[in-house]
Amino acid sequence: MNFLDYQFQALTVMADQQKILERMNNRGPSVMQLQNGLNGLVDEVGELASQIKGHIEYGRTLDRDNLKEEVGDCLWRLGQICDAIETSLETCAELNLKKLKGVRYKDGYSEEAANNRNLTEEEKVFVDVSSVETNYRKNVVPEQTGQGWAEPPEVKLCPHDADPSECNQCMIDSDFAFDSKREG
Repeated sequence: MNFLDYQFQALTVMADQQKILERMNNRGPSVMQLQNGLNGLVDEVGELASQIKGHIEYGRTLDRDNLKEEVGDCLWRLGQICDAIETSLETCAELNLKKLKGVRYKDGYSEEAANNRNLTEEEKVFVDVSSVETNYRKNVVPEQTGQGWAEPPEVKLCPHDADPSECNQCMIDSDFAFDSKREG
C-alpha cells in the first residue's frame, strides 16, 4: 500500500462532515465554544509540552515564567470549556479531589490503587454534584458591564502579601516550591 491509497481508504470511513456541521449548528453557540476551547487547550498544552521537552531533551534552561503563562493559558481555555457546559473550574477541581482523595487514593497513593480503580465508585462522585455545584449562571459568571466584564476581585497571592515563588515562608510551606529557588 502507498500513502495515496491509505489516504483514500481513510476518507471512505471518515465521519460525514455535513452531518457534523448540522449538529454543531443545531446545538447552539455552546458547541462552538466547546470546540474553540478544546482547540485552544490543545494548542496551549502543545506550547507547555514544547517548553518542558526543550528542557528535558535539549538541555534548555527551564523558563518558569513562560511555564506559568502557559499553565494560565490552559486554565483560561479550561474555563471556556467549563462555561460551555455551565459549570466552574472550582466545581471540577472539587469533584476531582473527591474522586482522587475520597475514592481512588483514600489511603494515599499506591500503584495497586492506581492499577485497580473502582470506576463504579469514582463515577458516583460525579452523579451527585449538588454538594459542590452552584447555580452557575447566577453565582459564578460575573456581571457584564458596558465596558466588558466586571473587574475580578483582588487576589491575595500568599498569606504574607508576597509572590509565593519569592516568599521564603511560602517556599518552606508549599508542596509546589521551586527546587531552583531552594538551592540558591
